[in-house]
Amino acid sequence: MNSNLIWNENKDRVFGYKSLFKSGKDFEYEVIKSYKDLVGEDCLIDNIMLEECISTINGIQLQPNTVIPKSETDIEIDFIYKATIYQF
Repeated sequence: MNSNLIWNENKDRVFGYKSLFKSGKDFEYEVIKSYKDLVGEDCLIDNIMLEECISTINGIQLQPNTVIPKSETDIEIDFIYKATIYQF
């Protein structure tokens, strides 16, 4: 299994930090290989996109119209590949 990939519980969505892949094709190759290892089946990948995202380990709880400096959180902003997975 490729630890550079983040799968949702149903294994029908996958994410990967852009910095960990040489290209979108590299991401696609690793997804196909990892899915086969995880599920034992081939898959079809759709909607591969590169999107700027935020992530946090600790989470943040905010009320509407709240402002909090990024320096007071563990939020990271990065470009992440995301894709939809379909099992054959």
